[in-house]
Amino acid sequence: MPTDTLETLPRQYPRQFVPAELEVRSFDDVEPLFNKLLATELDTPEALESWLRNLSELEAVIGEVGSRIHIRSTVDTTNPEFKKAFLDWVEHFEPRMKPISHKLNEKFRAAPARAKLARATYGIYERGVLTRLELFHDKNVPLETELAKLTNQYDELQGTITIPFQGAEHTPQAMAKFQLEPDRQLREQAWRATAERRLAEHDKLNELYDKQIRLREQVAANLGLPDYRAYAFKSFLRFDYTPADCDDFANAVERVVMPAVKRSLERRRNDMKLEKLRPWDLSVDPQGRPPLKPFSDVERLKAGCSTIFHQVDPELGSQFDTMRELGLLDLDNRKGKAPGGYQSTLNEVRLPFIFMNAVGVDSDLRTLLHEGGHAFHAFAAAGPAADRLPQRAHGVLRSRQHVDGAAGPAAHGRVLPRRRAQARAAGIPGRHHRVFPVLCGGGPVPALGLHPQGLHD
Repeated sequence: MPTDTLETLPRQYPRQFVPAELEVRSFDDVEPLFNKLLATELDTPEALESWLRNLSELEAVIGEVGSRIHIRSTVDTTNPEFKKAFLDWVEHFEPRMKPISHKLNEKFRAAPARAKLARATYGIYERGVLTRLELFHDKNVPLETELAKLTNQYDELQGTITIPFQGAEHTPQAMAKFQLEPDRQLREQAWRATAERRLAEHDKLNELYDKQIRLREQVAANLGLPDYRAYAFKSFLRFDYTPADCDDFANAVERVVMPAVKRSLERRRNDMKLEKLRPWDLSVDPQGRPPLKPFSDVERLKAGCSTIFHQVDPELGSQFDTMRELGLLDLDNRKGKAPGGYQSTLNEVRLPFIFMNAVGVDSDLRTLLHEGGHAFHAFAAAGPAADRLPQRAHGVLRSRQHVDGAAGPAAHGRVLPRRRAQARAAGIPGRHHRVFPVLCGGGPVPALGLHPQGLHD
């Protein structure tokens, strides 16, 4: 099992506040530490900074437990022990922690020494705390629990889906490979088989979606917000742009990008000599060339990406190899595994974990390079300097990594100029070089409840 080593990872950063021998199994294990923080006097900047370091350490310990539970709930959605641990966390641990975390935020806001903290160091953290204070409502705690459980149910449902095709059972991700084949009849058969299998879950998926929408709307209404989008922007601490900016961007895409998309699709139709494009015509090479197959198994994928990262920077390559050695890469697609991909940070040991569903296509390579960028960001946020900041004060460096393209500084700018050389160095044929330009981007994983710090897609 890819998660067998999560509790035995090297611990390079000794605890200072949380007892070294403490194992977090229930909220009772950490409640005395929360109460100790609530009782601490915060009259001087030194006392407040010490308090913040202690709070940061406690949050890191708890956050890592939550991350391990979340990871396990996605790597095997059929495991009853993993599901039980997940439900226990969201039904019993989080509902007790959220109100006391709110009290700690109130204590920070009221601290006499807060005004004396260095804005350059604590400004982002302070802004985040004040926003979280706005977003807390005791009525939303049980709603957030239900949202987390709905997400888990969705993952479970998706993990059970397989499609019988050509004498074998395939996951939906594996079926996507057939969309790259030049044989148009094969592509159509595969597309229809996948669509029909998904339609068989139509009622269940719609029920989950409808429940989620209603709960989200109620979460926003309880806070006096106009809609869930307004809530989501605040919860992700998005301060640099607004929903209106997103609307403007969408309008610009409609005006500028969509005409280009239409032209591109028309070129595809002409190249394929078709009267009309169908859904099964959109992924195949329009010139009829065979699909790219950059690797045959995930070990080859790991080795190739390691070579690429070493070519970009030896430090990045070494960090990626550390993840390989410590079992922090769960890359292969299999039945019972949740869909999608993400990188989650184990905050106490300060190590990243990458989850994805590789089936041997070129987009898998892009996904691992993308998630690798997030992982390098997690490595950059670790080290002794991190001890001087509270867990949430790292802003773009730690707990908010999943906001607004955190992989950009770590990978995007430095990989692009050398993508062809790196592809050749990894032994990837020349025609595969076109997979390298897109290395990062994307948005956050929807916050549906259990949302470990540093989790992003």
